[in-house]
Amino acid sequence: MAVSKLLEMQHITQYRAVLSQEDVDAIAQYDADLARKAQIAVDEGLAVNFQDLEYFDRPEFVDAFKKEKEILKNIREEVLSAPKGQYSKPKSLDEYQLPRA
Repeated sequence: MAVSKLLEMQHITQYRAVLSQEDVDAIAQYDADLARKAQIAVDEGLAVNFQDLEYFDRPEFVDAFKKEKEILKNIREEVLSAPKGQYSKPKSLDEYQLPRA
């Protein structure tokens, strides 16, 4: 139920990659600038969409992703700790805003 509840919130579900150091090294063979941005995502432990990765040279964008990560963590905890039969949207969802470039 928790998974279907999160998937219903389409505005917070999108494909993202959790990059590893091996991924960054592979990217570096083709694009050093993109690899530098990917390294920031790896260092911060952020899952990113490759379209968003282009903006990871901006500190305010990285900060927005960190804030989003914390809010999503709170939303997950609220959904998973909700009693059976309660299907209302989590209160933390009101704080959520998709990071934009």
